[in-house]
Amino acid sequence: KAQTDFWAGVKGPDGVSLIDHYLKVWKRIAERYRDSKTVIGFDFMNEPMDLPNATTFEHESLYPFYRRAKDVIRGAGAPQLIVLEPPVIRNLGLAAKPEPIGDPNTLYAPHLYTTTGGLPTSAYSGDRSAVRKDYERAQDEAVAFESVLWVGEFGGVTSEASGFIPKTALGVRHAMVEQNAYRVGSALWAFFPGGDVFSVVDRDRKECKPVLDAFISPYPRMVAGHLDSLSWDQDSGAF
Repeated sequence: KAQTDFWAGVKGPDGVSLIDHYLKVWKRIAERYRDSKTVIGFDFMNEPMDLPNATTFEHESLYPFYRRAKDVIRGAGAPQLIVLEPPVIRNLGLAAKPEPIGDPNTLYAPHLYTTTGGLPTSAYSGDRSAVRKDYERAQDEAVAFESVLWVGEFGGVTSEASGFIPKTALGVRHAMVEQNAYRVGSALWAFFPGGDVFSVVDRDRKECKPVLDAFISPYPRMVAGHLDSLSWDQDSGAF
């Protein structure tokens, strides 16, 4: 209900819409961090969605909102990246319907939880072809956004009780192959020392070694020229 009210333009007690209040906050954030050397981008909303209007949400609500938010950020003089997240149903592998927002400095950051949807009750199926197709789709979506792909989240359940750890490690391994193939960066979800079923460390900061072994790999910090391909074989150690 709260998300639907937000996207429907419901007004607060002062007669100002919730979206307008939200954008005022982002204006203050942009003014505060526009000269920062460590804040590289602004991600306006995590996994946005309006389920009752799922079929029209992107065209009628989300992308018009991103255009307004972009104008607020640029109007405040902030040059950082504009981070574009697709609807949360993209986590399930459902294709986004990209529209450019009219800014050359954007980053497309889908959450690619292939075959699990990012759900705590789902284990990676082991379907290597599904991962390949998901990343191919994400790259195509980035091009349609006139943007650059960066995987905003990926990973899986790491709790011992779930029994999912070997499957999660395999899923991360398969995802890393695709990230190397497309030469894109990512954020592994997540690092919660306080304890969480997706955390790569437990409350005592003990690491989930199988998952981290699948994630941690060498990469070139600099290359002489254009990087055409990149591969890392975890079994042989060939880079």
